[in-house]
Amino acid sequence: MSDILKRQLLKDINKIFNQYKISHFLMGGTLLGAIRDKNFIVGDNDIDLGVFKDFWNLDTFPSILKDLKNESIIVNNLAANCVLNVTRDSIPLDVCFHRKTNEHYIIQGNGWKIKIPEEFLNSLDCINFLGIDINIPHNVEEYLNGFYNNSWRTKLEKKETKFGWKINPGKLEHIIKFTNFYYIYSNNE
Repeated sequence: MSDILKRQLLKDINKIFNQYKISHFLMGGTLLGAIRDKNFIVGDNDIDLGVFKDFWNLDTFPSILKDLKNESIIVNNLAANCVLNVTRDSIPLDVCFHRKTNEHYIIQGNGWKIKIPEEFLNSLDCINFLGIDINIPHNVEEYLNGFYNNSWRTKLEKKETKFGWKINPGKLEHIIKFTNFYYIYSNNE
């Protein structure tokens, strides 16, 4: 997958979200690559962005869809108000909705939920990533420690990855604590 095409997709989404004043930021493997590698991670197949659910205005969504279509960006999925998946040139981009609770932001998907302490997202920092000015979580190194258990500085072989969502939760609910965040699994069957 071409880093040039990934960069252009990120640039175009960034432009559209800025146009609609949708506060957004790098997250997941895209954030890790931006900070550790100063590039996309080799072999990472998607782009990960976060948005705040309260900033996501469904009244403007039809206009956003039109602008995405004008950029040849295809909306594949809007799943239960928790993730928006789009593609262009076979490159997926996931937008995860972050919902604010008392002291955390919650992101969740099918069978998983992540609680992120509010101090990382209440204010965002801005970096220049591959020529794109884009937001990142505040205190990004500690944020990455929370997601990657202090191991984020070391590149791992794909078979060694320890991301919580690769673990099958089975039939029991369990919690795996990383440095600052909790990956909470429950059986949705």
